Amino acid sequence: MSNSIIVALIFLFGFNQVKSQNVEQIVIGTKHILHSNILNEEREYWINLPESYNNDEESYKKYPVLIVLDGNTHFKSITGIVSYMSGNGEIPEMIVVAIQNVDRRRDYTPDKTITVRENNSGGGDKFLSFLEDELIPELNREYRTEPYRILFGHSLGGLLATHAYMKEKTLFNSFISVDPSFGTW
Repeated sequence: MSNSIIVALIFLFGFNQVKSQNVEQIVIGTKHILHSNILNEEREYWINLPESYNNDEESYKKYPVLIVLDGNTHFKSITGIVSYMSGNGEIPEMIVVAIQNVDRRRDYTPDKTITVRENNSGGGDKFLSFLEDELIPELNREYRTEPYRILFGHSLGGLLATHAYMKEKTLFNSFISVDPSFGTW
């Protein structure tokens, strides 16, 4: 009988230890919506602020901005990479802004493609105008940003990042184009 009591006590103390642990959420960002007059639609974007952003001793700091196309796909991995690399001092801390995808073919292709099937391609320059004329000024008003901006795109997003790089005038300073869709899509 005494063995049963010992097992019961160990079991109860084990549950008590589990219940006494503090549980906190790990939050990597916030969701925002901006109405675009250029695109004539609401655009959702997610923001990840550097760990030092809300530190009172570092409230003087301004941060470069990394804008991530197809943010719904790349937000978690990019924020993780930025956090890891900036924590090791390999890159500066930065604000990560992930633009949610609405219509990739329309927004990320620079030119209208004439095909047998009807399509809405060719809105890349209009989308870049949204980024430069509406989103970036909004970010500058709301956050402590440096005037250094990086555009990240993958696939069709990489095509748009490359197109922005080749433009004569842009607000972006650096471009990351991963596996850009230069071929037929």
